[in-house]
Amino acid sequence: MDRLSANSWRFPLAKMAFLICSMVVPIFVAWYGKTDEARAYMMAMSFIAVLATAFMLLCFWGTKERYQVSVETDKVPFTKQLGIMLKAKPVVVFYLFKITSSIAFVIKGSVTIYFVKYFLNRGDGFVSGLLSATAIAGIIAPMIAIQLIKRNKLSKLGTLKVAQLGGGVAALCLYFVNPEQISLACVLLVLSVLMAELGSITAWALPSDCADYCEDKSGVRMSGAVAAGTLFSMKVGLALAGGMVGLVLSLSGYKAGEAVSSETMTAIMFLIAGIPAIFHVISLGLLMMFKLDDKVSAGQAEAVMK
Repeated sequence: MDRLSANSWRFPLAKMAFLICSMVVPIFVAWYGKTDEARAYMMAMSFIAVLATAFMLLCFWGTKERYQVSVETDKVPFTKQLGIMLKAKPVVVFYLFKITSSIAFVIKGSVTIYFVKYFLNRGDGFVSGLLSATAIAGIIAPMIAIQLIKRNKLSKLGTLKVAQLGGGVAALCLYFVNPEQISLACVLLVLSVLMAELGSITAWALPSDCADYCEDKSGVRMSGAVAAGTLFSMKVGLALAGGMVGLVLSLSGYKAGEAVSSETMTAIMFLIAGIPAIFHVISLGLLMMFKLDDKVSAGQAEAVMK
């Protein structure tokens, strides 16, 4: 529960940064990019990248390691730790889940601009407002999730499963929205983000559970290796999501600054509704295979996973 409580603070604060960016960037692009929108976005992202680098360095320099690992654990080769992780089925399933859930989440955020500008036919100010609404949903969701778990309404894994199911259903419903139904489209998109974010605090608490499982089975403390694997899996999902967006839009004939064709409009709807729904369902299926929860001991989990 301590891990969940810590994450219930971590994610709202992280989403506040996203909220600031989602409000400022479209406004900056509208002001700076009147003649060259692509350059305006490049300038905005470059500035954010510099700020992110500076803050990450400050975080690194300001972090102190209070837990000193044993000499034996410290000298375990990475290849051995990797082998331990790959033999632990709960860890492998969790890494696959991080990939698929990241794809579902990132694609929705990446395509929101195209969805608003071309399907809803609204400008940059509307984009900023909708992105801000999704950021607020991301701030609220962890607070709701921790209360559901504390009051025993849902288990840790139950919250994560509901998140994937709800996020997928809400995204899929966007397929049946008309461009005139602007309010409904916005509500469904924000609801999809809100539901998916319900599982954020659990998703980032599970790596510690996976590390405990590996340590119980191998005697090797795996916190750092498992955390690194989690971040790697997430980055794979981010890369695949970005590639999918570019590939689908390119195949549909999309060209920036030009009127979109019916094929491009279909591609945008597939990206905002179809692909997220598909990967939310895949993520839910992977969670059904993940048996390492509060009610299953490490030894029992291994027996169930076989």
